[in-house]
Amino acid sequence: MNHTNHSSGKSKRASIRKKTEHYKAEERLWSGLLRNNCMLGYRFRRQCSVGPYIADFFCGTLSLIIELDRIKYLEAGHPDTNLQKEDWLREHGFTLVRINGEEVLLNIENVSVIIEETIERIEKEKEIRWDDS
Repeated sequence: MNHTNHSSGKSKRASIRKKTEHYKAEERLWSGLLRNNCMLGYRFRRQCSVGPYIADFFCGTLSLIIELDRIKYLEAGHPDTNLQKEDWLREHGFTLVRINGEEVLLNIENVSVIIEETIERIEKEKEIRWDDS
């Protein structure tokens, strides 16, 4: 008798859907806010190696890393596997901002404000000044 496990099929489809949503959020954040020095004139790189880790988005001038949370990490009971990465990055002087991927898809304007406010805070802390001449 052939027993098909329908729950594993549903689980696989859900996993694929979440990965697709994460990719869409990453692409929207990149093309809408961070690409081509669009974010307050700062250059961001996408999927950049930082120490032993890969950052979703990285600005070297500011030592700023932006990470997109995948929806599965936000579900109750799912362990957050990024804690070790966060600790290492902060110990090495990086500012880390975690953004909900769903928020990128639904409210990009709010995400822009969060990133801009973080950049302005870092500028004040590091006394970065742009020469307008």
